[in-house]
Amino acid sequence: MAKRKSEETSSEEEAVESEVEKKKSLQKAKRSKPNAPKTVKKPRMSKADSDEDEPASKPASKPKKSAGKAKSTDEQFVDIGNKRRVTVRMFKQKPLVDIREFYEKDGDLMPGKKGISLNIEQWKTLKSKMDEIDEFCESITT
Repeated sequence: MAKRKSEETSSEEEAVESEVEKKKSLQKAKRSKPNAPKTVKKPRMSKADSDEDEPASKPASKPKKSAGKAKSTDEQFVDIGNKRRVTVRMFKQKPLVDIREFYEKDGDLMPGKKGISLNIEQWKTLKSKMDEIDEFCESITT
């Protein structure tokens, strides 16, 4: 009878172990990402395969944007020193007052990240507060 109990417990242990292994393999399968579908590349035509009469067509390239240069005649600016400018320009059919730092690249001044663009309403509000701002500046410098 003792032999029979040990056989039963060993078979139970094996069953538990196999269950644990199944759970581990399922968890592992869930964690692993399924293989992404592979894309098939189109074969390239060699020069021998293509017609000699037709020139090889190149994909249309996108026109390059200017790197922020103020080329438009609509833009006017005031230099306020230390490579900083106040520029009045149109953006998406709306006028903006842009206060920005510039940096030098290949001999040209380019607009930098540091700056702010104000719409006309914000600009008017700033102008109306100039006296108050001047008072703040005077109070902290004296």
